[in-house]
Amino acid sequence: MLIETTAEKLASRMLAQTGIAAIWDAHVAAAAAYGLGKPDIAAELLKIAEAAERLWLVRAHVRLSGSEWYGRGAAADHS
Repeated sequence: MLIETTAEKLASRMLAQTGIAAIWDAHVAAAAAYGLGKPDIAAELLKIAEAAERLWLVRAHVRLSGSEWYGRGAAADHS
């Protein structure tokens, strides 16, 4: 069994509340923290942003893999 990190738990909750905007928001917050001279906080916020992006991509892959056209490529859809 995989152990979910704190960053992944927070990322999952953020995605549930705000969707893909959670990824952008976490990156913006990290940049702001860095700009305020808080590199440790910025690094933690980047971990959350990256976890959110991974979760988003995994969920998108799961949704797409169940579709009829997944994996055929754009050229196959238009021929």
